[in-house]
Amino acid sequence: MSRSPSRTPGKRPFLPYRYEPLDTSKQQIRLIKLHRADIQDGSALQPSAPPAIHCNISTFDLDATPPYTALSYVWGEPSPADVIYLNGRDFRIRQNLFDFLLTFRNDDANASYLWVDQISIDQTSTSERNHQVQLMASIYSHQNCDVVAWLGLASRDAACKFLQYPSFATAQDILLNRYFTRLWIVQEILLAPRVRILCGGKWLEWETLSNVVPWAFCLEEEHALPVHWLFLTRTNGEERAHQLPLERALERFAGMDCQDPRDKFYGILGAVNLLVEARVDYWKPLQAVYIDVI
Repeated sequence: MSRSPSRTPGKRPFLPYRYEPLDTSKQQIRLIKLHRADIQDGSALQPSAPPAIHCNISTFDLDATPPYTALSYVWGEPSPADVIYLNGRDFRIRQNLFDFLLTFRNDDANASYLWVDQISIDQTSTSERNHQVQLMASIYSHQNCDVVAWLGLASRDAACKFLQYPSFATAQDILLNRYFTRLWIVQEILLAPRVRILCGGKWLEWETLSNVVPWAFCLEEEHALPVHWLFLTRTNGEERAHQLPLERALERFAGMDCQDPRDKFYGILGAVNLLVEARVDYWKPLQAVYIDVI
């Protein structure tokens, strides 16, 4: 499937969305409600027009959220950027997230709220990032939460082959997806009460894919062993319940990628068992974060 073109907000002036600050003394999160595709997005009247995505964003206390879906995905390249409409205002997101929102809203079964870090967190505020990353374990493990692992539009063909002939041979293209190289997915997947995988417009059950993953170490890729451990650890209920020792987690998932080297620790923080609580602090330099870990 070809990539959709970059969208612009049309001829009207660009009116950027401005965040209302969260109360960081509380456990607050923002959830978005994705509008259904309808005649208002312009695509029905002008089939060649780029589709518009409209969302509402609301703040909730974490202990009083409605059912929601938390997204697990790869951010992708910053360009091209796409525009969505957030509470009627313009908001720029990356291509991979735009593709997900466009796909997800067309599924009749998806009526819940969404938590997506790229939108739900004010990424320009370091203090808010500290607050929200500290809550990440609670967000992804919440009883009202379903987690969707988005593997991108290009993964649709691989999913179709696997659904037709589920085997390690047909699973390889899925397991080699860039998604499985990302460190942040470790806690997002291990903590989730329920996980589904979305490949283009095709849904896969995590458990179905996990049946072939004991053979993942046969993959001729650097990230094969971390993928193997990810599936194995989620299957091991005892390890999930008691969390992993930090040393074991660092050893198993050291080969996975993150842009900020501090996230080698912060990206697995919610999935590890620490003797002393660690605080997320992106004001700290890398060396100070590593000293905290040791």
